[in-house]
Amino acid sequence: MSVDVSLYQRLDEQLASLTDNFCNMVRSSLLPEEDDDVIKGNNTHVPGELPEVFASKILHNAQTALNLVSELKKSAMHSDVTALTHNSRTVKRVLEGEAELGENRIASIRKEAEETLMRLEEQYYSSKHKRDAPDDCRRQEAVWEEFFIRGLECDRPKQQQTPKPESAD
Repeated sequence: MSVDVSLYQRLDEQLASLTDNFCNMVRSSLLPEEDDDVIKGNNTHVPGELPEVFASKILHNAQTALNLVSELKKSAMHSDVTALTHNSRTVKRVLEGEAELGENRIASIRKEAEETLMRLEEQYYSSKHKRDAPDDCRRQEAVWEEFFIRGLECDRPKQQQTPKPESAD
């Protein structure tokens, strides 16, 4: 940051010098009117300097000022990169926090849905309009599976029989 301040100060000095040299060039190019200068007591003429000398000083000051502006732009660009990096990291942290909150929210919704489903199943199987309890359904499925496998075994010749799959109770 102190580099930027010193660059601004140097730029300010160069612009002040540029303005002074321009004023001196204008004064040196005026033809002196002795009557006006003597009466007013003003000396508008810069003695011993040619306008070309002031013009070269103006060009030098302008070139130096442009170089300082270029350095300031580079400095601003680098500080913007730092600021953008900082901002992107901040946004990333915020988004990660929101993602975590979203995941927690989804987990709580899943848990609530599971609990609601369990209560719904309990109410259904405890009602008078139920079909079968879950254990009864599993038993019936195992019976039908056994019946189906035995039926297939009877239809096939003995050499092509497949072993019975074990039921997972």
